[in-house]
Amino acid sequence: MLGQEGVAPVELVARGHAEAISYGVRIILATGLVDDLPGIPGIDAGWGRTVLHCPFCHGWEVRDQHIAILIRDEVTIHQAMLFAQLSDRVTMFLHEAPDPSEEQWEQLAALGIEVVRPRVERLAMDGPVVQGIEIADGRTLEVNAVVVTPRFNSRTELYELLGGAAESTPFGK
Repeated sequence: MLGQEGVAPVELVARGHAEAISYGVRIILATGLVDDLPGIPGIDAGWGRTVLHCPFCHGWEVRDQHIAILIRDEVTIHQAMLFAQLSDRVTMFLHEAPDPSEEQWEQLAALGIEVVRPRVERLAMDGPVVQGIEIADGRTLEVNAVVVTPRFNSRTELYELLGGAAESTPFGK
């Protein structure tokens, strides 16, 4: 990822080229990513506004608010712990994920993170603004922001046409 404030574009390209060559790179394919979001109604409407993914990118804007963490896998449990540094009102929704490990339960308890088990049915939205989370037992819990961990899938079609093989990771493909 190139980026150096105040450097002329021509010099930035030259530096990037030199750096790539130092790693033995001949071609860089920048094809972008596709966010694979959980299929829960309301997530798409709030994505990037009040449905967030990163405490470092979005945490300051939701600090001291009621933050819901929608658990998809073990990576998301880590997100709950990070967001707990920004608010003392963090609720983790296990949705369809397995229960945390004994050690994770202890960490969550130490951080005061409430854990909700019933499946999430949908996000209650007012346009792009989340109002709450409706769960399978009929309750709606009020929250100000929802954190999800998307899987980031690279657009690998060109890479694969050139003979490359995409690899799956916990974060996507």
